[in-house]
Amino acid sequence: MTIDHSVEREYVARTLGNDKHRLERRLRLSAWCLAADLRPLFRRSRFSFATKRLTSACGKYALQWQLRRNPDKPEDYHNQQTTGGFVALIAL
Repeated sequence: MTIDHSVEREYVARTLGNDKHRLERRLRLSAWCLAADLRPLFRRSRFSFATKRLTSACGKYALQWQLRRNPDKPEDYHNQQTTGGFVALIAL
């Protein structure tokens, strides 16, 4: 019997993405992990559960959570599934 761990990782990531408190914590931790010159942008950030993002105080940038880098494409080496999902720094 073969266990497909990618299905388990996706389930855990989806669960995180559907839990308001865990998702906010994941995004705030991601903000803390940014390069030192970018961290101040997210000191007074706003969390939106509806859009699954943490928006910078100036409103020009956001940390966007999603299931994978490209959620609509199949999982592969460049589009890996993790239990924490994928967080990208985007310009708004």
